[in-house]
Amino acid sequence: MARINRLLRILVFVSLVWAGVADAANLVADFNEYPSNERLLTTNYGTGWPAGFGTTAQAKWGEDLADGTTGGTSVVIASDAVGDLVAPVGTGYSLTQPVVTAARSATGTSSSTRRQNRATGGLTGDIWMSWLMAPTADARLGLNLNGSVKGFGGAENVRVIAVGSSFNVYGPGTNAQTGVFTAGETALILGLLQMDTTGTDDRMRLWVNPNVGLGETDVLANQVPNHDLILDNAIMGSSLNTVGVVAYSATSSPGYLDALRISNDANGFFNVTGVSVPEPGAMALLAVGSMAVYGYRRRRFRRVEDRTDV
Repeated sequence: MARINRLLRILVFVSLVWAGVADAANLVADFNEYPSNERLLTTNYGTGWPAGFGTTAQAKWGEDLADGTTGGTSVVIASDAVGDLVAPVGTGYSLTQPVVTAARSATGTSSSTRRQNRATGGLTGDIWMSWLMAPTADARLGLNLNGSVKGFGGAENVRVIAVGSSFNVYGPGTNAQTGVFTAGETALILGLLQMDTTGTDDRMRLWVNPNVGLGETDVLANQVPNHDLILDNAIMGSSLNTVGVVAYSATSSPGYLDALRISNDANGFFNVTGVSVPEPGAMALLAVGSMAVYGYRRRRFRRVEDRTDV
C-alpha cells in the first residue's frame, strides 16, 4: 500500500508540473463591474489582464483616436439596458457571469468607426476565445485582434465583427458570410487562433453557435467553422498582443457584446465554454498511472500466490 501511495503522489506531482509548463493566461471581461454608461477606457476591470499600454490615456482600454483622447461622448461603454447576454440553449455553453454591481454588457454610441483596445501580455500557442453578442440590423460589432494601439487603420488590424446579419473578418482581405445573425438575438462566437512563432502563417477558425457541449474534439472534427482562415504572419506577428471591442452603427445602437473569454492554457476550451473534457495529455498520464498501479498489484498478487504454493 505504501508503494501505491508513493506512485499516486508522483502522479499528482507530474500532473502539477505538466499543467504549469506553459506560460498561459486566462482573460475575462464581463463588464459587470463598470458603472452604467461608463467608458471602458476609465477603469481596469476584468481579470487576468496586464496593467495596460503604459500611458495615462491608455492605462485601461485604449481609445482608437490618433491622439488617444476619448473623443467626446462617442465611445464604447458598459450598459445595463439589456443586462447580461445569455448563450442560446442549444450551444451547451455553461459559463455564468458574476454580478458585481449589476448585469451589464458593452455597446457603442458612435455612428462611425470606434473600438477600444486592451493589452493581453502577448499570447502564443493555441488561443481559444469566446464571446456573446446581439447585433442590430446596422451593427458593426465584435473584436479587433492585434490592432494598432492608436489608430484604427494600423497594419496589424484583424477585425472579427457582425456587419448587420453578416459575419465578416477583415485583415487578410475581406471574408464575409451572409445571413448569420438575426437582429437582437444573442449568438455565441467561438474562436481558435493558432499562433506560430516560427515565422510561418497563423490559422483562425470561428464558429457561430456551435454545440460546444459535445466537447473540444467534436467541435474541431465535426462542426464546420463559419470562417477557417490562414493569416499571414506579417499581419498577426508572433503573438496576440491586443484585443479590442469594436462597437458602432451609422443609424442606431450596434447592439451588445458580453462575456469575453480568452485562454491559451492547456484547458483553454473549458475556460471559454465551461465544458470540461479531459485533455489528451491528462488522459495519457492517467492511463500510465493506472497501468503502473495495476502492474504493481499484479506482481504483488503473484508473489502471494508463489508463497501459498510452497
